Amino acid sequence: MTHAFSDAPPGGRTNPLAAARLLEDQTDRLAALMDCSSAGVRGCFEALYDELVPHLYAVALAVLRNQAHAEEVTQEVFLEIWQKAPSYDRSKGSVKTWALTLARRRSIDRVRAVEASAQRDLAQGVKDFTPTYEHVDAAVQAHLEREELGRALEGLEADQAQLLRLAYFGGLTQRELAQHLGLPLGTVKSRMRQALLALRKTLGGNR
Repeated sequence: MTHAFSDAPPGGRTNPLAAARLLEDQTDRLAALMDCSSAGVRGCFEALYDELVPHLYAVALAVLRNQAHAEEVTQEVFLEIWQKAPSYDRSKGSVKTWALTLARRRSIDRVRAVEASAQRDLAQGVKDFTPTYEHVDAAVQAHLEREELGRALEGLEADQAQLLRLAYFGGLTQRELAQHLGLPLGTVKSRMRQALLALRKTLGGNR
């Protein structure tokens, strides 16, 4: 979608951006900024961005608990606001409420996408970990349902669960794990094997 920008309406009328900035009530000010953004008045969307960005980012960060993801989602929300500005209906709620709803929805979608990706990575990581533990891989693969896996990790000892999350959710290699945890590489490899065995027992018992 493309907005055609103008600096002021014809006929010597008050610039909508200047008029919007004079409104003391934030709800009225945001509505006016949304209107002039829809009309393509130069500077209105930038002013709307400045008003909303701290609130939208706060919502995204509260849901995602990750600064990089929160920043990305915030920008996605503003793109959606930009695209939907002409069709915004103030009778359905204030601009701020509408924008916060978009931010919350996109944040939840991102959480689901990240979790789905993590589950795929964990499944592949367990599968490829080492041929020596193929019997462990098979047991884990057979039970890689999202909720069951979450419960299984919670049932492990804290250091084992941390190791698996860092390896498969965090994407760290064994060498990176050793550096991150301040442990010898051999110790990390041994603990990873133990963690996988413990995961296998939690998921399906000894075979």
